[in-house]
Amino acid sequence: MNPLASDEVCGAVLCAGLGTRLRPATLHTPKPGVPFLGRPIAVHSLEAMVAAGITRLGVNTHHLPEAMLEALRPFSTKHPLCVSHEEGEILGTGGGLREIWRQLGPDKPIVMAHGDVVLGVDLAPIIAAHQASRAAATLVLKLRDGSTSLRGVFTDASGQVARILTHERPARVEPLFEHAFTGIQVLSPEVFGQLPKSGPCCLVNEIYPKLLAADRPLHAFLTTAFYADLGTYPRYLEAQNAVFEGPARLGGVRWPTQREPGLYLDESVHIEEGAKLISPVRLEGAVTVRRGATVGPYAALQGEIEVCAGCTVERASVWGKGVLVESIKNRLEALGPEVAP
Repeated sequence: MNPLASDEVCGAVLCAGLGTRLRPATLHTPKPGVPFLGRPIAVHSLEAMVAAGITRLGVNTHHLPEAMLEALRPFSTKHPLCVSHEEGEILGTGGGLREIWRQLGPDKPIVMAHGDVVLGVDLAPIIAAHQASRAAATLVLKLRDGSTSLRGVFTDASGQVARILTHERPARVEPLFEHAFTGIQVLSPEVFGQLPKSGPCCLVNEIYPKLLAADRPLHAFLTTAFYADLGTYPRYLEAQNAVFEGPARLGGVRWPTQREPGLYLDESVHIEEGAKLISPVRLEGAVTVRRGATVGPYAALQGEIEVCAGCTVERASVWGKGVLVESIKNRLEALGPEVAP
C-alpha cells in the first residue's frame, strides 16, 4: 500500500450511465456492474484505487441502482463506499463527480474513473506525479498505438495538456502531440470550486476549457499500459481476448487454477467426459459442461451455469444462473429467471 495516497486523496468511479450500447446485457444489470473476468467492471477501478492506498471511495448510481449496489456488495463489505444516487436527469461527469466529492471531502484531491473502463496501470505514480505538478488536474493519456480510436487531447512540447477538442491553451509550446484520453484523472480541490452548485455538467466540455483559457496547468500522465473501454460488445470481447492472451496486462484479476495451458477452472467446475474445452477458457463458480458441449476459445463463464450437449460457447462472456440450450458466439449473455434463453 502506498501511504502517500491513503489519507490525502479520495477516489470516485462513475456508475450512472444507462448502458444502452451493451443491451440486452444491461437490461437487468447496469453496465459498471457487468462482470469482466470475475468482477464487475467498476470494481477493477475501485480495487486499483485501494491498491494505491485510497480508503475514501465513492460511486454514483442512476440506472437500476439496487442492482448496481448488489453488484458492488462483495467489494463494499470490505471497503466503505459512499454512494450518490441520481434521480431524473443524469448529471454528467462533472455533476456526478461533484456529488460524490461533496460527500468524500472537496478539500482533498480526487482520482476519478469511468465505470465502463479498465486500465492496467498503477495509480500510485499518477497520484505522486499530480501532487508534484501542483496542476489543477492530471489526465491519464494513452500513447496512440492503434489499439484505440480515441483522440482529441493534445500535449505540447512542455508535456502539458495544450488542447482538448477545439479548446486551446493561450500559451503553448509547439508542436502538439495527440493522445487518447482514458478518462482516468486526478483533480485538485480548486476544480471543485469550478463546478456548478447543482445540475448536470461535463468536465471535458465545460470545466477543462475554462482551465485552459485561464492558463491553469493541466498535467498529462502518458502511459502505454493496457486500456479498454468496455462500452460495446465488440470492445468488451476484444478486451477479454487481449487479457486472455496476456494476463499481466490487467493486474488484480483472480485467475482460477490453470488445469492445462490456457484452461482456468475453479475447483467447483465439472467437465463431463466427452465435453470439449478449447483454450483460452475461464470457468468460475458452479459451471457444468455436459458431454457433447464445446466451450472456447476465448470464453468466460461465471456463476451457476450448465452448458448442455450440442452447445458451443465461443468468444463470449456468460454470467448468472441458468441452463444454456443454445450456442452463444461473439456476445455477452446474462442468465437468470428473467433473462434465461
